[in-house]
Amino acid sequence: MAAPASRVGTVNVTVLACLLAGGLGLTAGARAQDPPERSVAAKTCLDADLSRAARLSACDRAISDAPAPDTSAVALYMERAALHLSEQDVAAALTDYDRVIAALPGFAQAYNNRALALGMTGRDRDALADLDRAVELAPRNADYLFNRGQVLRRLGEPERAIADFDAALDLAPDDASIMLQRGNARRDAGALDAALADYARAEQAGADAARIAYNRGLALALTGAYDAAWRSLTAALELRPDHPRAAYNRGIVESYRGNHAEAVTDLTRHLRIRPGSVDALYARGLAQAALGRDEAAEEDFDTVIAIRPERTEAFFQRGLARLRQDKADAAIVDFYTVLQRQPDDPEAYLHRGLAQASRGAHELAIADYSAALERRPEMHRALSARGDSLAARGEWPKALADYRKAVALSPANLATVRRLALAELETGDPQRALALLQPALADAPDNPDLQLTRATARLRTGDVEGALADAEAVLAARPLNLQALRLRGAARKLLGEPAAAVEDLTAVLERLPDDSDSRQQRARALVELGRHGAAVADYDRLLSGRPGDAELYNARGLALAAAGEHARAIADFDQALQLDPSHAGAFNNRALSHLRTGQLDLALADYDRALGIAPEETGIRRNRALALAARGDYEAAIADLDQVVAANPDNAQAYLSRGAIAARLNRRDAAMRDLDRAIALAPDDARGFAERGRLHLARGNVAAALSDFDAALARAPGDVALRTERAALRLADRDAAGAIDDYSALVDAAPTDAGALKRRALAHAMLGAYGAAARDAGRALDLDPIDRETLIQRAIYLSAQGDHEAAIAALDRAVALDPDDPVALLRRGQAKFLAGRMDPAATDLYRAHEKAPEIPEAAIWHYLATARAGRSDGRVLLQRIDAPADSWQAPIVEMLLGRRTPGSLYEADGPTPPSPNRWACDRAFFVGQHFLAEGQPDDARPYLQDAEAACGRESLPYLAAAADLERIGTTTDSASTAPTR
Repeated sequence: MAAPASRVGTVNVTVLACLLAGGLGLTAGARAQDPPERSVAAKTCLDADLSRAARLSACDRAISDAPAPDTSAVALYMERAALHLSEQDVAAALTDYDRVIAALPGFAQAYNNRALALGMTGRDRDALADLDRAVELAPRNADYLFNRGQVLRRLGEPERAIADFDAALDLAPDDASIMLQRGNARRDAGALDAALADYARAEQAGADAARIAYNRGLALALTGAYDAAWRSLTAALELRPDHPRAAYNRGIVESYRGNHAEAVTDLTRHLRIRPGSVDALYARGLAQAALGRDEAAEEDFDTVIAIRPERTEAFFQRGLARLRQDKADAAIVDFYTVLQRQPDDPEAYLHRGLAQASRGAHELAIADYSAALERRPEMHRALSARGDSLAARGEWPKALADYRKAVALSPANLATVRRLALAELETGDPQRALALLQPALADAPDNPDLQLTRATARLRTGDVEGALADAEAVLAARPLNLQALRLRGAARKLLGEPAAAVEDLTAVLERLPDDSDSRQQRARALVELGRHGAAVADYDRLLSGRPGDAELYNARGLALAAAGEHARAIADFDQALQLDPSHAGAFNNRALSHLRTGQLDLALADYDRALGIAPEETGIRRNRALALAARGDYEAAIADLDQVVAANPDNAQAYLSRGAIAARLNRRDAAMRDLDRAIALAPDDARGFAERGRLHLARGNVAAALSDFDAALARAPGDVALRTERAALRLADRDAAGAIDDYSALVDAAPTDAGALKRRALAHAMLGAYGAAARDAGRALDLDPIDRETLIQRAIYLSAQGDHEAAIAALDRAVALDPDDPVALLRRGQAKFLAGRMDPAATDLYRAHEKAPEIPEAAIWHYLATARAGRSDGRVLLQRIDAPADSWQAPIVEMLLGRRTPGSLYEADGPTPPSPNRWACDRAFFVGQHFLAEGQPDDARPYLQDAEAACGRESLPYLAAAADLERIGTTTDSASTAPTR
């Protein structure tokens, strides 16, 4: 039974019948009849209880007494012939049968038995002639018909064999062996259902269970019922563990089931019994190849070739195994051998071409592919492979033509469709590539090669989200697919996720450190992350392999510039321009570095040279406009930007820059139009909203400014400068909670940002959260222990918590840092005032006034402290104040000096305050303090309550009013004499 001769490493269905054929020799089921009569003189010869040797010796002696086989001697000759056969001495047996037939030419049994002996030597045609004669002599002998059917099966004439078995069953309808063999003949003829029916009948009739299971398994395999075939062959092996053909055929069935490892096990089991079985070795080689064990497959094919060098298909399969092991030269030798024997074999040409291509010999490969196509023009694999080699040679138009022909011949071949799509991408037609890939992916939505090719096409067409989805779909199934990681990294970078991009590209480079495309992509992403040193290291490695690449010098220069290393950056731009003097981008980038180092003239000279090379480059012209604006030449800058807008009316950056410059020139309407246009064109760009927010603020529209800052930060949540700007605006607008959110984000991003901590402390104080305020101020002081402003600020928060001693101690530190600081003295005096220590407070407040007479606040609080201490000397200092008539202090001073009544402060809107609630706060607070100084707490109480409501919780008037109300109580004991408020 021969093993399959597949050219693609698998067993061909069409040869299964051949693979499963045979297995039972003619003698296994042969039937011999007893000789016609036993001789009394030869009883010893015919005594079955004796040994063969004794019987043969007796037969020889008996026959020597009757040298010519007459009727009485036939039994002796027939018996001796049977004994010779049992000893495998077929020649001696044939001699005895020849003598019997010569003596008795009408003796049918002699013809039957000689046919069995002839069959043992492979002389089936001679055996058939003898059986024809036996049947002719005894046409109703079922045994002769049975034996002739067996020989006809072996000669490949199953229909005639079936006829003999039919006739035999007519004579012996209950004979299980005949039923079994007719089933085998029907199996040979392809009548599989009838064969299975015969096996069932034979089984019922008591045929050997192992033989039934074995033969049924073969028939089931031919029907394609491989699972049922496996079960039947397994049953045969359980009944007869040493059944070599059952193990062999179960191995073949396992290959059909895709269980190649199990196939190897069964075929190895067969080979232990029959070590030289070429068919089993060949089939095991195919199974090993299917498992990817090409070295083991090669060994099996080596053995096949050593035993049967004429077996050409073994050379072919060994060539395939060698090719898969990158043994291209050895594979070429094998395919050459095949072509010597089969010079018109297109498969051998194709695979020799593949071997040539694998070693870079694309010209030889193309010649082989062409030879294959001459012999089989519709061979789409050869067209596709030739396209690959043409592509490798850069002959893209020819490659494209081959791929298109291949796809036309085999539109369902997804690998070829993908190659064509890649060629379309290479020749600059990503849309056509997408059109090819979409229907292919509809048929195979999870094909990773197609998904990755579509991802590349989508990146080329700007569909970055789609490219990311394709790459992630592949990675979900294959987490270590390097091409998918590379494409996802590229997509993430374009989507503004540089950290994720770096992670993907690093994973690629860990496995492929020489992948220059991934390294260059990672370097760009590292620059975006601010990891400039790592980016420069990547560019260093790239330049070590490509020292003449001007673009790499330009890119490294950009990374160095981003790191602030402008001198080194300029050196790289110089090198780029030396390699490529027409590199407008390098001139532009060098100009930016000159600009950032304050060398405006050099920068403008480089911009002029860049525009001389590429006058149509609106980006460079816009950069020159920004340089002109930096020099104060706003009109020239606007002229450049006018040109940019004229050339590209949809250039959002030009409108943004022109709007910002117009705002500096106080052309607010024109600025607003440009910024509105910039936002309409680039609604995702935070800078347009930020610039417009500043313009709204300049116009006094705080609400609109905050709205624009909100929009800007929604688009650029990591922009520290922008968040700092909005936090300050929220703080000024008394949106303390919003300010805390912004400052918290800044502190989270930079825990050492003392400024953000100080301002968050103030926002906490606005909400009355003095503990949180004091903690933030304390953290800021840990970062800068000699910051007097923070020391003073923290002291106020400590006072607000009632910890006046700690507050005064903090202010002592501030004064110690600068004993002449009027603000530190003023705040310490106010802290002592809050603590009820009026005389020491008056001393500090007096000193503050001495250091800064222009600060009315010190004299006013000095008066209050002295008055509360029962002293009158405070009026002297108060009288020295020369406050402007329209200031908020002037009416307060006049009221405290008795020049106007407290009620008069409520008769008009009062002076313009520094903040919306300031006048309401100060008016109420100081009127209340006036009544306290006059010893009228009930009259003071409602004003202090007004002050508590109007003043900010972070302010000293609020803290003092709250402290006084706690001291005098919040209810009035007698009718208030306070004027109407």
